[in-house]
Amino acid sequence: MGVSIPLGGTNGGPVTIPIGIGATNTSPSNRESALLRAVAGGATIRAPQAARVAAKNAKDNPAAVPAILAADTARLAPVLTAIDRAMSNRAGAAAPGPQETAVARAIGADAVLVKAALDALPAAAADAINVSAIAWVAGTEPQLLEAGGRAATRQAGLAALPAPSARLDQVEAAIAALTAALAALPPPGAGPVGPAGPPGAVGPAGPPADPVAILQAMQQLMQDLVQPLRDRIGALEAKVP
Repeated sequence: MGVSIPLGGTNGGPVTIPIGIGATNTSPSNRESALLRAVAGGATIRAPQAARVAAKNAKDNPAAVPAILAADTARLAPVLTAIDRAMSNRAGAAAPGPQETAVARAIGADAVLVKAALDALPAAAADAINVSAIAWVAGTEPQLLEAGGRAATRQAGLAALPAPSARLDQVEAAIAALTAALAALPPPGAGPVGPAGPPGAVGPAGPPADPVAILQAMQQLMQDLVQPLRDRIGALEAKVP
């Protein structure tokens, strides 16, 4: 069962959108499969949690998935048209970013088409068009929502990690330089003691502070500055699913 939605792209002709769990596994055209996966990718980026919940519900109890009415599916016409346009003119399509690329890889989609779908979907996760997109994919291939939602959530978590700054790199380089300098210094007290000055004269300046101790203190200070940053990055990475 399916509904036909005319698209405005140069590929022309209506697209029959399949309805029902596993419908695209019967005999989908490459074009329909590409459209479905692009919509799945865009929808999971817009609403990753809703997508994963819908996928779980569809897999746990397929009979509970409501029938997708033609009126609901018709909401996707602008999105499908945008994907179709990107298919016809890849050179003029917007380039995908890291998130679109990661999600597309997870669901076997074309990242350029996922980007086109994402740009055509409303920004608000709860918008009726996004809800319809998720419902269509959930009623057709819910595993796409599962994989796409997981990839979108993970990529969003990775994007939130603070990037190592140039200053952190410089501090770590300075620690390495200090470590090398420490290894090259003679042990404390190895140098000769200078002669005492004549009576009444000002004696020579005392020995300088131990350079090894100074370098060790500087090294420890830099390590104390860097370690909290490393700990925070590690804690954030641990939260990424």
